[in-house]
Amino acid sequence: MTQEEKDKLISLFDAPQRWCHEVDARDVFGDSVPFDDEKAVAWDIVGALCHLFGWVRACELFIPVGRHFVGPHLSQLLQNPDMVAMGELQEFNDHADTTFELLIAKLRQMPVWLEALPGNKVIGTASGGPRS
Repeated sequence: MTQEEKDKLISLFDAPQRWCHEVDARDVFGDSVPFDDEKAVAWDIVGALCHLFGWVRACELFIPVGRHFVGPHLSQLLQNPDMVAMGELQEFNDHADTTFELLIAKLRQMPVWLEALPGNKVIGTASGGPRS
């Protein structure tokens, strides 16, 4: 995830009302809508990644973002690791203990990855500065 992507994700969740549970996205009435629906006003973490960056890029981000949110996982050893990581992110998002404050804290602490490096190697701290 680049610094620009991280900033966009944090900006999308600028208020608790812009985050939701159990579905990718909701409209102003609280009804479930697709993540790319123009009526969407709130997203879960997976829906937000898809909404902001499109399906292809979101699939590339599910594993490293999932690793940050839920810790090391076996998804890289399985067929369709991006889909396994997506499921893990959805579980995190929808868990009873997950709050908006926890989501935002995790987003702010998320390291920045450089897309061009193999394995999405960390290139900066959570604030994007250089690492020693």
